[in-house]
Amino acid sequence: MKTIKYIFLFIIIGMFASCEQKEIEAFGNDAWLQFSGDTLQAKSFIYDPPSVLKDTVHLYVQIVGRNVKKDRQIKIEQVIDTGNVNVAVAGEHFLAFTDPEFSKHLMIKADSGSVKLPIVLYRHDILKKKSFTLKVRLLESGDFKLGESTNLVRTIVFSDKLEKPSYWDRWGGYLAKWYLGAYGPVKHRFMIDVTGLKIDDKFLEGFVRNATLRNFYMTLFKDKLREYNDAHPDNPLREEPKEGQTIGDLVQFV
Repeated sequence: MKTIKYIFLFIIIGMFASCEQKEIEAFGNDAWLQFSGDTLQAKSFIYDPPSVLKDTVHLYVQIVGRNVKKDRQIKIEQVIDTGNVNVAVAGEHFLAFTDPEFSKHLMIKADSGSVKLPIVLYRHDILKKKSFTLKVRLLESGDFKLGESTNLVRTIVFSDKLEKPSYWDRWGGYLAKWYLGAYGPVKHRFMIDVTGLKIDDKFLEGFVRNATLRNFYMTLFKDKLREYNDAHPDNPLREEPKEGQTIGDLVQFV
């Protein structure tokens, strides 16, 4: 009986060893590079004091393949969207990718499977009126091939005014559909005013994960909106008119 058990154990061990060997052979010496995390990130300086003239947004890069005992170089580039008039300019709106302060981060360290790229954004007065877009794409390097096509580009939208947090549209528009309704800058400002808090991705993450917190804030938003509209029966809270509108949409929560 013991002999049978040992034979069975050796078979199982052999199966695992075979699977591991096949996995190693499948990867070989190749490695693929791709982004992880949100495809779109929003950054606004509006919450920061005037003394803050730059800030950092992080892009997360991971490899598919084996870790190795040496540093490996990665490459990125800015994608210029010719249809967007507010494309961020390297050296003016963000730290250029060729700048030594940034390029030193373009490396996957030995025995590591990821890196966090610090994208440094600069604050200018123009950001109070316009949002700028920085689109970043991964490139093949001598050390890496490219991974999933949907994970090769990431976009950062930044300004010094209210921007829609990326969490607002996450999970197929879960927040907009069931709780907060359509996004609008007037609604966003209203939420900030009634809570005294930053209504950003960190707030919305807690809002989603904590039902007690979510119920409290939904009651607060609806009660305060009702109070405002009751006090202004001829001028309820509305968004600014969109192109083609003579009157803006009413601010509403679901």
